[in-house]
Amino acid sequence: MTKYIVRRLILALPTLLVIMLLVFSILRFLPGDIVKLMVAEQQYAVDEAQLRKDLGLADPWPVQFVKWSSKAVRGDFGRSLWTEQNISDELKNRFPVSAELGLYSIIIGVLIALPVGIISAIRQDSILDYVCRSVAIGFLSIPGFWLATLLLVFPLIWWGWSPPLTYVKLSENPVKHFQYFFWPALLLGLSLSGTTMRLMRNQMLEVLRQDYIRTANAKGLTESKVIIRHALRNALIPVVTVIGLQVAAVVSGTVVMESIFSIPGIGRFYFQAILFRDYPAVQATALFIALTVLLTNIIIDVTYGVIDPRIRLS
Repeated sequence: MTKYIVRRLILALPTLLVIMLLVFSILRFLPGDIVKLMVAEQQYAVDEAQLRKDLGLADPWPVQFVKWSSKAVRGDFGRSLWTEQNISDELKNRFPVSAELGLYSIIIGVLIALPVGIISAIRQDSILDYVCRSVAIGFLSIPGFWLATLLLVFPLIWWGWSPPLTYVKLSENPVKHFQYFFWPALLLGLSLSGTTMRLMRNQMLEVLRQDYIRTANAKGLTESKVIIRHALRNALIPVVTVIGLQVAAVVSGTVVMESIFSIPGIGRFYFQAILFRDYPAVQATALFIALTVLLTNIIIDVTYGVIDPRIRLS
């Protein structure tokens, strides 16, 4: 296992290099001169030449990339032009908030998707199955930001109530802290559960048709033991892959949810950095998010061996 993890980390280095190159290049391929846009729209500086020098844009592209990447690998992303704070400190302070929201969303999505998917497979083609599949399609189809907007507007109009919009630290008030995260996590979790629910159902149906499941039933095992001991672990392998891939969806979803619910996380920081043409912050945040997804994929690969011992990671 240890050798496998080390090998995966080494193989991730070329991917990391490609990610850094893409993050560095995309902003420079945007139409127009970013410095002129920043000065015209946000008035970061009057002297364009000085701003270009401060951003490291006066040098040729290869030199710019070497300077930026050498600092980035040390965790030095410079200062935000918008907040005037150290970007590394901003990411470090905001990451726990976004990670907490993402974790709650995935937990809620899994708690909804796995039981419903299993029940739908066991009761195939029943009314319950049709209802579960319709719910899954509904969760996939309805945009989370639309539900979030409805949640903020209509309860306030009808009952004078709205979800909490002021961030409270866990150490200050645990109850208000969880109340603050509940609604955005629920809406994001519902949208994530649709895909997992459908995949869980399909995988369980496939596994339940296997010969060893028929043998377990013939031996007189109860339905619950057959499902939990024999069918569920094998059906979970592709599902775990999808849950891992949903980290990217969570990242994109938190950008929207954090902006709507005023959550001081990385997603909101990223959105505001784009809005204010904060060039260094956009570049650093995009790299940070890409690294989070990359490390999550490595963790998911290692999880395969834990779920199914037949998979030899070494």
